[in-house]
Amino acid sequence: MHRQRLDWALRGHQAFLETLSADVRTRLSRGDEQGEAYVAVFGRTQVGKTTLLLDLMGVRGTALERVSLVLRGGRAQGQSATATAMEYRRSPDACWRLHLPQIDHPAGEQRIESDQAMTEALRALRERMGSRDLQADRPVSVAIPSDCFEAGDTQAQPVRLLDLPGDQPRDEIEAEHVAATARRHLPHADLILLVGRGDDLSFLRPQGLRLPDIEDWQLMPERFRIVTTYTYTAQSVREAARAHLTQGRTPLTAGFFRERLLQELRTFMPDLSPDAARPERCFPLEFGQSWAEAGERGERDPLWHALGPVVAGLRRELLADIAAAVSPIARLRSAIDTQTSIQRIRQARLAGMEQENAELQERLTQLLARIDAAEARHRDLVAARQMREIVLARHDPEAVAATLAPMSARLDASDAIRAIDALDTDTRHLCRLLDEFTSDLVLQVLRLRPDPATAPQQHFWKLVQPRLETQVTALRDEIERTQEPLRDRLSGYRLETYFPRLSDDFAQDCRRMIDTMQAGIAAAAAFARRAWTHQADLRRQHLSQECVQLRADEVRLRLAVDQLQGERREIDAALAVLSASRAAASRTLDEDLERGRQIRAFLLSAYAQELQQRRETLHTHQPAADRLIELLAMLDLSAARRQVLLGA
Repeated sequence: MHRQRLDWALRGHQAFLETLSADVRTRLSRGDEQGEAYVAVFGRTQVGKTTLLLDLMGVRGTALERVSLVLRGGRAQGQSATATAMEYRRSPDACWRLHLPQIDHPAGEQRIESDQAMTEALRALRERMGSRDLQADRPVSVAIPSDCFEAGDTQAQPVRLLDLPGDQPRDEIEAEHVAATARRHLPHADLILLVGRGDDLSFLRPQGLRLPDIEDWQLMPERFRIVTTYTYTAQSVREAARAHLTQGRTPLTAGFFRERLLQELRTFMPDLSPDAARPERCFPLEFGQSWAEAGERGERDPLWHALGPVVAGLRRELLADIAAAVSPIARLRSAIDTQTSIQRIRQARLAGMEQENAELQERLTQLLARIDAAEARHRDLVAARQMREIVLARHDPEAVAATLAPMSARLDASDAIRAIDALDTDTRHLCRLLDEFTSDLVLQVLRLRPDPATAPQQHFWKLVQPRLETQVTALRDEIERTQEPLRDRLSGYRLETYFPRLSDDFAQDCRRMIDTMQAGIAAAAAFARRAWTHQADLRRQHLSQECVQLRADEVRLRLAVDQLQGERREIDAALAVLSASRAAASRTLDEDLERGRQIRAFLLSAYAQELQQRRETLHTHQPAADRLIELLAMLDLSAARRQVLLGA
């Protein structure tokens, strides 16, 4: 009956847990499926988790190498020994024992006599896990031969110690198994040992602990213990310890090394909470081969004499923590403090959501700025294209011809024609006048510009103005071709002087001179129109190409804007979901917080029911001795109540 004195409290505790949300419930220790207490050991691969566990169990230092070699299942030194969740215990004899619990396939325990056979069995286990052939619903149980343990070791733990696979899997299958194992065994462990090397504390950062219910270990720090391995072999630690001894202040204590550990941890985690940074939750340890080798040097080095008691004391303290954590009282006392834990969870969860909301809002702000810029750019592209289309519409071929026609009409030969009347009757004077006319006409063509009255888009014509100065030779040739008949006639005379009294050749040549000048004017005008029209056509082609490119840019930019708008809708939806989730989480956590205040009511109700049942039993017809035992049990029940609710 004494063993059953806490049954009422455990029933009340279970009833209380069922009222909490799954998020909070998974963070509270409740044991395995059968409610049995256990301690989980978790950390990165190859940091000494298994060796730590074996040391805590009481495996002899001289037997550690043998046991570790077998547990690696044939894997080379430096590779993980843990294929799946492993539970180690002490064998009742000198033989190994292996139990593989499979879903829907109950199997008995194998008794294995040799180290080699056990190695092969564990190798086969790893291969089955790697091929997804083994589906275990409980940890694999390994019993270590009794002759591997210290004789009469009173520190060997009777509780269940689970060795979980490291969180640095080598492949996808192993990664899936590690995550599944962690989800199964970590949430309800009564105590979790986070194990890592003393010279690399990054394993405690959230990004270094990527498995569920581990990365936010600071929310429930009372469920965790930080254990560092290879702590005292680090050069910096030894130098600090020697300096402390040399100064001759106080003896080396666990507090000295715990404080150093916390100082280094704060550099990795500036936001380390005061509750998580309590020194009694830190265990800087050394064990296994490295510690054994250090012990061999102990006779020559006073530092190792000083470290021995420190490490031994920390080991005893950790064993005491483990023993205390798996007791029913510890689980019940932890439940009574649930309100504090829920408050931490609430603050962390809502703070995380606020952070996520702030990040989404920042993304939204940046996205809106990009959308505004893209839409402004799109409007600019549309305006630029429309402006070019207007220019093209105003300067179609007919409009260009209409603008250039009056421009070429401004070419004038009147001065040259009037000069004919003043010519001497000499062919040389006519030829000289033709030369002067040609030069003047070339200059007139070079100075031609569209009339602003008939060409309002002067910018267009400035851009299409041909470089006629580079075509002067061609222009002269064009003009001079109109003069060839007259020049041939003039050069055909035997005499350079005319005799008007004898013939009318001079008068006829003057008329021919006028006709030639007018023909030259027409040729020059045609040359100018062709040059300006060609440049206008090139400009129109360029504008058309720009319109095509601008339209393509508009389409691309519109698609980009649509994509950005899609991202905006996603962020808006995410913000809406987050807002709803935040409201729901706040409501649920507030309800959990209110329920957390009722744990004592649940326990008192369960106690009252148990007490009433005992009273009813006491009044039944039974022997006096049985009633006395029942009465004593009720007194024991009252003591249990004080122990649970008052910590007495």
